[in-house]
Amino acid sequence: MDQKKAKIMVVDDTPANLKLLHQILTAEGYRVFAFLSGSQALKAAEKNPPDLIILDIMMPDMDGFGLCRILKKDNTLNAIPVIFISALNDTQNKIKAFSEGGVDYIAKPFQEEEVLARVSTHLKIVGLQQHLYRHNENLEQLVKERTRELALANTRLVEMTRLKDNFLSMISHELRTPANGLLGLGELLIEGCPENDETKMFASMFRESSQRMRNLIEDAELIVSMDMAVCNGKGNILFPELMAEVEASLPEISMDMTLSPSLSSRILHMDRDLLQKTMTTLMCLAASFSKNRQCVKISVTDTENGINLTLPMDTVMLSQNQAASFFDLPSPVRGASQAQELGLAPVVAHRVIETFGGSLHLVKTGELSGEIRGFLPYPKC
Repeated sequence: MDQKKAKIMVVDDTPANLKLLHQILTAEGYRVFAFLSGSQALKAAEKNPPDLIILDIMMPDMDGFGLCRILKKDNTLNAIPVIFISALNDTQNKIKAFSEGGVDYIAKPFQEEEVLARVSTHLKIVGLQQHLYRHNENLEQLVKERTRELALANTRLVEMTRLKDNFLSMISHELRTPANGLLGLGELLIEGCPENDETKMFASMFRESSQRMRNLIEDAELIVSMDMAVCNGKGNILFPELMAEVEASLPEISMDMTLSPSLSSRILHMDRDLLQKTMTTLMCLAASFSKNRQCVKISVTDTENGINLTLPMDTVMLSQNQAASFFDLPSPVRGASQAQELGLAPVVAHRVIETFGGSLHLVKTGELSGEIRGFLPYPKC
């Protein structure tokens, strides 16, 4: 608001006071509207609201307190600052002036400099309030727009995820039947070949690839049905017992495990089969990135909120960025790494742990060294 173009209403039943205030304010460039009674001023304010009102208290038809009380009850006029001006200089009247909604009080006889200073101050305050109001309105609008953008982006993300899962489900389902036919035919052809070293080598390669294909199809189906699998199966798991089962299922890998003693009594609330499959995958993954693929170290520590897993590795031939994206479904890193034979199993492991509220990361710690770091949460009470 341009202060010098501000509209000021002056209300006083004494013509001399009214004329003097009009001259003082007009000389400063203000647009001044003068009224001898409260009722006239109220009608004028309703038609053309001023930016500030200078209001006498003692008037015959409607005193200043009564007019101010009416203004403050009107939603379109209650923000207009009212400066009382009066010869009533006792404390009680000053207190009443502020309690009725006045912002300031000028005693008669008044000084020109005081009137102008108080008017200028309150017009500045009004200007700042209006600026703050506009700023808040703009901010609210920006927040609304950003919220709409985020909601739209989330809707698109949900739809893209649904389409991706549907596509993955369709592909894995459609692949299973022809894959079984091809693999079965391959077995028949191998059986029909003469037995020699070359045939044995090809048979071994074929059966290894066949198993990887079956695992890939199963993992793809599991990724799609993860939410259902999680909802349908939750149990109380003692982690040391589960790891003993994992170790028994991997006779080709020696497990060097360090466990916090307190873990013997701490319970995880997860699907046992999914968690066992996950830990088996992590052991195989750690072995893939280790010089000694027959031995895997794992450190398991107990915390207040869950279990921390650390699996150190010494042959991680990945960059920092590649390691960071290793568990992402679209990432091409897995297929070109030492762990390519695991197919989608690392993605499944990552999805399982995150679905149960945990986390899983592959972290580079040196030129070739790295760690698998996981967190499995305890159930919340």
